[in-house]
Amino acid sequence: MSQAPVAEPRPAATVVLLRPSAGGLEVLMVRRHRGSSFMADAYVFPGGRVEPSDGEGDAAYAIAAARELAEEASLTVDAATLVPFARWITPSAEGKRFDARFFVAAAPLDQTARHDSVETVDALWATPADLLARYERGEIKLPPPTIRNLEDLAVHGTIDAALAWADA
Repeated sequence: MSQAPVAEPRPAATVVLLRPSAGGLEVLMVRRHRGSSFMADAYVFPGGRVEPSDGEGDAAYAIAAARELAEEASLTVDAATLVPFARWITPSAEGKRFDARFFVAAAPLDQTARHDSVETVDALWATPADLLARYERGEIKLPPPTIRNLEDLAVHGTIDAALAWADA
């Protein structure tokens, strides 16, 4: 019996928006639709596939991250302000694979996040520690890269500290 060919990872980009709160640094999460073909019903950072219109090379990833943020959460950021901090490639055992670049940025203070009701069905702000605790209690579904990125961000109490860590 022959094995199915390994799917080639598609270029993708994700943006982690940060905002200050009384409880510490908060991140924006969106919940994917139950009918999604990838990460259904999971809370994720806004993001998606790099499209040909996003351009080529490293800049295309930042442009895609900013575009996806606008599409999924109704927030606009300048792609040039996004700080790259992680890269995750879906394991070869998965049928649908992505080569995802993760970016971090301060949230625009004059805008309100709203889920799009198509790809995403909820948007929420919470501290990384709160999200991880909710995951541990079985209240929310988080993909492995999201868990690891939340663990990394949980140690930073301010936006400046998180951005400096990402930039290093």
